[in-house]
Amino acid sequence: MPQVVIDPRQVGSPTGVRIAIVPPALRKFGSVPDFSLCKPGDLVLSRSIWPDWTERLISDAQRKAGFADDDSLWTHAAVFLYDTLVAEAVPGYGVRVRSLYDDLLGNVLRVRRPRVTDEQRALIALRAVATLGTPYGKVAALRLGKKMHSGLWNPAALVSYGRKVICSKVYFDAHIEISKIPLAGCPMNGLVSPAHLSATSDLDDVVIPWVKPI
Repeated sequence: MPQVVIDPRQVGSPTGVRIAIVPPALRKFGSVPDFSLCKPGDLVLSRSIWPDWTERLISDAQRKAGFADDDSLWTHAAVFLYDTLVAEAVPGYGVRVRSLYDDLLGNVLRVRRPRVTDEQRALIALRAVATLGTPYGKVAALRLGKKMHSGLWNPAALVSYGRKVICSKVYFDAHIEISKIPLAGCPMNGLVSPAHLSATSDLDDVVIPWVKPI
């Protein structure tokens, strides 16, 4: 099935209006995604409209690992909390909370929902918040990217994150701890990339329309 994305280049006509406090740039843009339709514990994948060299390397590594182009393009994963806030792991910060409004106009987003109860989704969000401040595994990310070039079907591609995390691990660890159910196509050792979370059939895309802020 085609992926359902939130793309600021393809807004069209907003489907409605919503009272919202938004940054001046977004108010001037005239439309915002209706993030009220997101639920705690949803996965938010993202990719830059103008990818830098790091993002291009991630996409290239995922493609060489055997993922389809549509899945390889996703370079970041975050856990939706509430309102517009997500928990994410980023270099230089580790696990932090930020607003999806921060860089909305420069990114394409995709919201995916786990097939669990509302209570379990909320616990996934809480589990992600519990990792705030955990250091980002830069070395592990580089090693994983290097190994992915030889294909993830290769047992030699296995590496360890230690006590650090990368973005996709935050979501994967929270999901597996709360649901006790492995995501299809994702390795149980936790060596999960954004492409794994894009490709898995155990998450469903959520339609998030654009609305006019008033």
